Amino acid sequence: MRYPVPMRILIADDHPLYRDALQLLTRRLDHEAETVLAGDYDTLLRLSREDRWDLLLVDYHMPGNDPARNLARLCAEQAPTPVVVITSAEGGEEALAARQAGAMGYLPKAMDSQLILDALRLILAGGVAIHPAPPGGGGGTQSDPGQVLERLTDRQVEVLRHLCRGEPNKRIASQLGLSVSTVKQHIHVILRTMGAANRTEAVVLARSLFSPQERP
Repeated sequence: MRYPVPMRILIADDHPLYRDALQLLTRRLDHEAETVLAGDYDTLLRLSREDRWDLLLVDYHMPGNDPARNLARLCAEQAPTPVVVITSAEGGEEALAARQAGAMGYLPKAMDSQLILDALRLILAGGVAIHPAPPGGGGGTQSDPGQVLERLTDRQVEVLRHLCRGEPNKRIASQLGLSVSTVKQHIHVILRTMGAANRTEAVVLARSLFSPQERP
């Protein structure tokens, strides 16, 4: 994909092999992307303050004490630029801690490269991608409707409204200016958050989320 202005991406990982792999992977987001590399939190924080960034990819377990605190500081300083945790761990409490710190994504390094790209595109489109879902973060049919909507981003609520109109993914993508893969990622998060098994169930549940005036 080509952006009007080349993306600027900051990649931080203490393993050179992973840094190089992520650098190559992000070129598939934007062929002209400018990437800068860091190997520890101190360097990451310094570089993050020196320039404008479109995306930050951060290894949670780099040298530097208290990664949760450092991540929270980074997210606060860089907002609204998305910070994404790329990690060798597999979710659980760490995923929840990363999300609470302000990260817009938590992606295991073991994920397929195409899934990571799809998740990054979703995040750049304003979404959230946590894989796997953190404890208690999967929603459920017993959740309070207001709480369900609070766990969805504004973009995901838009997608949900289009789902309620019975629109297919291609039309939703066209209406919102998104790729079909990004819409699919949004729908995946919506279903998980609502505790719905499929689109039809999500639409049925959505009728209890919107007031009569808000329903599509």
